[in-house]
Amino acid sequence: MFRNKVLVVRSSEHILFFKLAKEDDEDIEKWLQYDSMASRGFINGSKKLNRFTIIEDNHIHFCQFSMTDDQTDSDTFKPIRVNTMMNFFETSMLVLGDKAPYAIAYKEDEPDFKMFTRKMHQDFKATVNNKNFENALGMTIEDVNHFFVADDEKIFMFDDITYEKLYEIDLDLKESDTREDIEIINMKASNDGQFVGVSVGKNRINGEEIITEVIILKRNSANQFKEFKRIDMVKLKLTKICKRIYFDFDDSEAMIFADSSEIIQFNFVKKRKNQLFDFKNFDEQPEFFIFNPD
Repeated sequence: MFRNKVLVVRSSEHILFFKLAKEDDEDIEKWLQYDSMASRGFINGSKKLNRFTIIEDNHIHFCQFSMTDDQTDSDTFKPIRVNTMMNFFETSMLVLGDKAPYAIAYKEDEPDFKMFTRKMHQDFKATVNNKNFENALGMTIEDVNHFFVADDEKIFMFDDITYEKLYEIDLDLKESDTREDIEIINMKASNDGQFVGVSVGKNRINGEEIITEVIILKRNSANQFKEFKRIDMVKLKLTKICKRIYFDFDDSEAMIFADSSEIIQFNFVKKRKNQLFDFKNFDEQPEFFIFNPD
């Protein structure tokens, strides 16, 4: 029994999960089966923790119920198999500690029991992409089901669960007229997640960045980003801005830049430039620029 809402039962071939629910046209709650797992193992769980184990002859499965902190989908209580290990000590029961990473394992008809402590955290990993992403940039957006990886002239979008490549955007960067290559310097998403700004320029040997343009990507109805606008920073005379760029919190169609003399707001739709603050010149190009939402 888990939180007096879920009942876990072992049958001859399956682990069955029941929860209290009302059938159609009935007001009385009944224990109704909502899920199952193919296993003949023993079940052991904790009343305090959201986890349980299924112990078989050769394997031990560590499971938990799908829940969130705000309990928005707590009614589902879907069982999830988190990890599996070999039952190398041939135990038939495993008691997990509520706070410390300790476990007591014992087997029926044996005079004593064994106590174990976790030596390391094991996550099974498999290669999903063998491309060399050295010096690449990454970014996530909360309400989008994929993450961004900027490498060379392209931005790759990967699924945040399967890590499969969904699509890519070729920025078609201009050729450099100097020995420094034109590359992606930084990326930033707007507060509402509708736009992504990609600053493009040169990384000079002395550590100075020259921003030649900012490419704006816009999210469409299919939840994919496409190129929307290009801001020519050379024409705006803003090539030596801080590489950290921002979108205006109140207006996602405007970006905020900072250089050695001023802070500027630029609306890339209306193509309107506005000085927000004028200060005494810095001796060097600013490396960091942060402002609060207010």
